[in-house]
Amino acid sequence: MKYGKLIFTKRDHDLLRLILINWNISTPYNEANYHLLLDELKDAQIVDERDMPADIVKFQSYVDVETPFGLLENYELVVPARRDPQNKKLSILSPLGSAIIGYAESDEISWNFPAGKQIIKIKKVKNEVLV
Repeated sequence: MKYGKLIFTKRDHDLLRLILINWNISTPYNEANYHLLLDELKDAQIVDERDMPADIVKFQSYVDVETPFGLLENYELVVPARRDPQNKKLSILSPLGSAIIGYAESDEISWNFPAGKQIIKIKKVKNEVLV
């Protein structure tokens, strides 16, 4: 892990905690990921928006992720209501979305997927630049 812990803005941290309250954890991997993400949130670093490193995956980040099944390019991480896989909008509650939030470009993550535990790598992160 590039920065030693997950990094969030207060807004994203609060939004994610709210979303997790309503997460349907009806499958074993959803339940495992729910608990992993909750544990990671407890130790996360919260920063002001202006202090957020540019290479951290957050809501509305565009990411390229290397998976065992191939490279996923230019996917946007979104709230569940905006999920649209055909248009590369990845829900935070999807296995991949919950795996990458708060991590940085070049981080490798071991996470639970329907096909079992997999290693993925964040190849590129693009965030809107605040002026």
